[in-house]
Amino acid sequence: MPKGMQAIYTQTIGSSVTTVTFNNIPQTYTDLLIRTSLRTDQTTASANYPNTAIFFNNNSGTGLMSVSHLYASGTGVGSDRESNTGYTTKYYSNMAATTANTFGNGEIFIPNYASTGFKQSIYESVEEDISTAASQRLIISLTASLFRSNAPITSISIAADATTAGVKFVAGSTFTLYGISK
Repeated sequence: MPKGMQAIYTQTIGSSVTTVTFNNIPQTYTDLLIRTSLRTDQTTASANYPNTAIFFNNNSGTGLMSVSHLYASGTGVGSDRESNTGYTTKYYSNMAATTANTFGNGEIFIPNYASTGFKQSIYESVEEDISTAASQRLIISLTASLFRSNAPITSISIAADATTAGVKFVAGSTFTLYGISK
């Protein structure tokens, strides 16, 4: 296999969906990288913009994740931590209540995803709102997580919102999974 980064799967949403899943991830790479361009149909602007959730191997409620989160916006900075969750949150995207036709962008890096040890991952995302109805803000988020499982990662699901039922990614949202060989 050639060294470097190779796109494995790309999906651009044609109609609204709540979750995108990468199944049967090849175990032949060293690391994984997911690049996203996201927007949801959530219409309620709040302090908690869409909390896009990332699940590994369909572990949605098993308490195998720990998450540390740093963020900055036009109104300040902050941090928080979650332990024993089933998924990673704090990966932001734009929503219907933010600037029209604007998508939030981000990356998810997962080193050593095929190993038999615990898996670390790093997420970075940005959500921009410059609409007149909002307080013109940019949210930048950096999240580190630990997946406490010895199983290799064979599937990754990305859900539009972990806390609000029915929120969907809108048409035009893009997800690309890359395999990285060293």
